[in-house]
Amino acid sequence: MRSALLLVFTLGVTASAPAAALTRVEQFERANESYFAKRYADARDGYVALVSRFEVRSPVVYFNLGNAHFQLGRYGEAILAYRRALLFSPDDALRAKLKDNVQRAQEAVLERHRKTSEARTVAVLDESHGIVYGLFHALPVEAASIAFSALWVLFFGAAIARRLSANPAVRARLRAVVLIAGVPMALLGIDVAGNLLTSRALSRGIVVAEGTRLRESRHPDAPSSDVPEGLEVAIEDDTDPAATRIRLSNGKDGWVPKGDVVAVEP
Repeated sequence: MRSALLLVFTLGVTASAPAAALTRVEQFERANESYFAKRYADARDGYVALVSRFEVRSPVVYFNLGNAHFQLGRYGEAILAYRRALLFSPDDALRAKLKDNVQRAQEAVLERHRKTSEARTVAVLDESHGIVYGLFHALPVEAASIAFSALWVLFFGAAIARRLSANPAVRARLRAVVLIAGVPMALLGIDVAGNLLTSRALSRGIVVAEGTRLRESRHPDAPSSDVPEGLEVAIEDDTDPAATRIRLSNGKDGWVPKGDVVAVEP
């Protein structure tokens, strides 16, 4: 993979770590050492410990965890880790590396799927969930929120200044500012609200198991079809202890064994 491990350990938002033989930083350094020694399973376990035992929520840790999964050929798990890293507001450089690694993992999945699938072909790992979802998720919600806030300040500042000004020329210029700022502010506000609403309405998941079959019902012998590892799906029902109901981007839904799909939200 093009992207190497990130050695700058930024914890971000964390909970208090439980008492343990290793500190969080020591655990991170040990996992890195295992990775560079090509002990990828040990590295994966080390990063998992940071996430589960120490409750670290850092895009750096999820990025490195994804790299370890990738080296082990666990491409679905790698994509899941990269997707989770994107949830925790990585900087622009890391965001670009994460998206590049997602693409590389998807390409590896497709290549393996073509070799092992009976159909010998799969077009793409389509991750769209409809026009509305795609429209509201075209921009990163963090960037849209910042731009909306800036325009909000400009809009109301200009509106208040115009109301207080007695100079007709100044009032005219401020009116133009209000109009120019108001339109994109309204559009960004709608985009942010739509992003939040569709994110809450849709629970995203990643197929992490190789050879997953999408069954038409809960019954193990129900007619089924192949679902590629690494595919992003919508989780519709996760209450059954033995199976999870999912929906693909083409609208097809069904049941997969419990654990074959894991929610992106940790």
